[in-house]
Amino acid sequence: VPCYAFDSDGKKHDLNPLIKIREGYLVDDGNDSIDFYINICRSINYPEKSCPEDSAACLVTTNGSYNMGSPSGRLELVGSDSLRIQYELSPDSTSPDICHDEKPAVTITFTCPSSRHSGDIPRMTAGSNCRFEVLWVTEYACHRDYLESHNCRLTSEQHDIAIDLTPLTLSSSDHPYYAHSESTDGVETYVYYLNVCGHILNDECGGDALVSSCQVKKSGDMKKVAGRYQNQTLRYSDGDLTLIYPDGDECSSGFQRMTIINFECNQTASNGGRGNPVFAGETDCTYYFVWQTAFACVKEKEDLLCRLRDGNKHYDLSPLTRYPGTDASGNWEAVDANSIKPNSRIYLNVCHKVVQTGGATVDCPVNASICAVDAALGSVSLGSFLSSPQKTKVGNDIRLVYTDGSFCKAKTRIQTILTLKCKPGDLESAPVLRTVSSNGCVYELEWYTAAACVLSKTQGDDCRVEDAQAGFSFDLSPLTKDGGFYNVTSGNYDYYVNVCGAVKAANCPATAGACQVEKSSWNLGEANARLSYYDGLIQLSYANGSQYNNKEHTRRSTLISFLCDPEAGAGSPEYQVEDKYTYNFRWYTSYACPERPHECLVTDPLTLEQYDLSSLSRSVTNSNWQSMDLSDTTNLRKYYINVCRPISAVPGCDRHASVCQMKYIPEQGILEEVVAVSNMGVSKRGPVVEGQDKLLLEFTDGSVCESEGLKLTYTTRIHLVCSRGTVSAGPRFLMYQNCTANFMWETRAACAIKTTKNNSCAVVDPNTGFEFNLLPLATESGYKQSANGKDFLVNICSDMAGCGQGVAGCELYDGHVSSPVGVERTLQYSTDGLLQLTYKGPLDDPTATRDTFTINFVCDPNSHAGSLKVLREELSSLPNHVVHDVLFEFSTALACVPSPVDCLITDPHGNEYDLSHLARDEGDSPWIAIDTDSVKSRSFYINVCKPLPPVTGCP
Repeated sequence: VPCYAFDSDGKKHDLNPLIKIREGYLVDDGNDSIDFYINICRSINYPEKSCPEDSAACLVTTNGSYNMGSPSGRLELVGSDSLRIQYELSPDSTSPDICHDEKPAVTITFTCPSSRHSGDIPRMTAGSNCRFEVLWVTEYACHRDYLESHNCRLTSEQHDIAIDLTPLTLSSSDHPYYAHSESTDGVETYVYYLNVCGHILNDECGGDALVSSCQVKKSGDMKKVAGRYQNQTLRYSDGDLTLIYPDGDECSSGFQRMTIINFECNQTASNGGRGNPVFAGETDCTYYFVWQTAFACVKEKEDLLCRLRDGNKHYDLSPLTRYPGTDASGNWEAVDANSIKPNSRIYLNVCHKVVQTGGATVDCPVNASICAVDAALGSVSLGSFLSSPQKTKVGNDIRLVYTDGSFCKAKTRIQTILTLKCKPGDLESAPVLRTVSSNGCVYELEWYTAAACVLSKTQGDDCRVEDAQAGFSFDLSPLTKDGGFYNVTSGNYDYYVNVCGAVKAANCPATAGACQVEKSSWNLGEANARLSYYDGLIQLSYANGSQYNNKEHTRRSTLISFLCDPEAGAGSPEYQVEDKYTYNFRWYTSYACPERPHECLVTDPLTLEQYDLSSLSRSVTNSNWQSMDLSDTTNLRKYYINVCRPISAVPGCDRHASVCQMKYIPEQGILEEVVAVSNMGVSKRGPVVEGQDKLLLEFTDGSVCESEGLKLTYTTRIHLVCSRGTVSAGPRFLMYQNCTANFMWETRAACAIKTTKNNSCAVVDPNTGFEFNLLPLATESGYKQSANGKDFLVNICSDMAGCGQGVAGCELYDGHVSSPVGVERTLQYSTDGLLQLTYKGPLDDPTATRDTFTINFVCDPNSHAGSLKVLREELSSLPNHVVHDVLFEFSTALACVPSPVDCLITDPHGNEYDLSHLARDEGDSPWIAIDTDSVKSRSFYINVCKPLPPVTGCP
């Protein structure tokens, strides 16, 4: 069917570039047991999945592939920025067995993104009784928002891109562009002559000077104009660059011939970077070509490339992306514990260019996605985002490679390898610079973040749901209307809907969460407050409603799909369609939007010392920090506090607040905790340096507050002071005046990041006094890993038996030992979490070089003792000598930093308890529990609020 629609302004919304000639689009449905494929306006050509012929939607299960429908009508406009197409089976078709006599139907809604953030993949919002709702947020549905021009150039400040295809236009001395195609039976062969933004260089299609695409049949005398450039359209949307030539000769079906060229970026394309067109297919006299060329390399990449699929595992890095104008905190800054340039700072963005704000405005190269800024030397690009994230070959990490940085030496550009590791719940920690190659051409960073965790399916009660792994929590209870409902009118019916509660209306059943009203009313499902969440979609299902008038007397049900729109506020439900027994509603609301994380790292602009408060940030599964105001014993106040993100959910507190104030009221003689000020301030920016080892956190824009006749908003200021080696403590209340609460917080997190080195096998954290001891990792047999066709043998803090006396590691190739190391040993620890053991081999006198084994220890709380893997081996060839540099990663619980624990706690009645006096220090002996079971010979060693002092046999 035609794949375009016109709006009231006469503007064409054209989905033609989304039509797939081969394969289909996989719809994200959160169900690992099925795959659901669609094509747009056309049937799917996907032999590998055995999709039935003529199916435009195809359900693939372990039992086979099923036709779910083809276009039943043309594409229609259903709003200024929304399009819809419906697929059904033809009347003479029988329903697939999987549908149990129900006729399948598919509704695909194309919606324009609500803000400048880029599009999404097609996602299923409902799918019961073989009736499917698919939502696709794409710029193609936008009203005027996609980029279009009628010449060969595209520029837009809004999209921050510039495209120029004029170098592809042929001059009279050039050879023509052409492509061949064969008919399916191989009998008829065609050749297509093309030019870009100009007429073709021959007269095969006559002397018309506007012909830019010409179809010539190899046998016989058929020559047809397949498109003219007079009314051409160059379009950029969702990362696709498309050139459309309309106005070709009419074909027998009545359609006018048209040519669509999809340009793809290839920096090393043939023909001097120009590349050549390749015929991709034809439908309804529209001819499709794919053209790889260096001139189509668009500098901005959409965050569609920020997603990754590995089998049934899905990953999404877009929560880490910073956008211009919307993120006050600007770019991420990397922790630089052992920089080769001590005066430089590294700024980066994920799947986007560096935002030109804050420190990055110091001449950061315009296309850089990561750059180093030096106050004296200016800035250097460390790479651009030009390729999508990939899974690492070993382990479950994600690797993002930034390429095309500044030149580091003649003809070689800097590249950066960013390895992201899953750390559930943590969206605030900073990326850490791990290594810089000796020639300064390769930077390696590591980032522990929840964004690298697998997207998971979760459920929650009380109108709340959280994804602890991703660090998100959602509370839809503010949408509940006590004693009321939302009214949606569609056709002859009114639909009364409530969220997590019953509809209160005279003519609706008392327990109905949704109700259909005409002259009489029907219960569309019993109210409940159980939410489900997967990959940005929150759903609420009401089941067991009134019986339907069919022979099975099926009970009606309701499905409400909540989707994020940061500009919608509370939003309201939109009725989609009745799928026989299930009533589907879609609801755009800001309450379905996850919080954008911001960094807890700050760099002192004068000393360039770095501070990282991310260890104080409590994820959604942990309780908040608490502090009591005991200044007025008749009017106690308690504060819930979180750092660099909103507080974990507290009933009555604002979901955006990082500080919430509680008060106590007497209930039957006992003080009970209730909310006094729901929002004492929002975390809008990271910490500020007040002086050496002194930081300020300021939370602003809280609830409205009146002071001395002025209308203000509540603010909270926390002064953090470095406190080394002490038991962790929470924030301490100082004073409240003029709508501002002030706190003091003595904590090791406020101490500047420091690095210590020694040549033993244990190192002490200078801030906490905690000792990292790697001796338990030494084994008699050592550790063996194979890579690059050889074996790597290494031991930790001990000799490696298979390598020789006094040698800690070596390479084994065909049974021969090479590259022995361990003559020199260095253990380095940085308080940002880097724990690194370096072995060096004997000195090669003529070249003054040594072979090196570097082992990075990473925290894995579940790994006792641990496991080793080879990350990389670098070989640098010198005359008569090859130098081996090998990088390993060792996962172990012994590398984990103890979490800060507050020994001061309060109960809901305002009582305060301090357990810090039970903590045993390094020189003390631990508490030994009394074991009442005298038969068993065992001992329990315990400490409170901090790790155990050294105990023989305990980790």
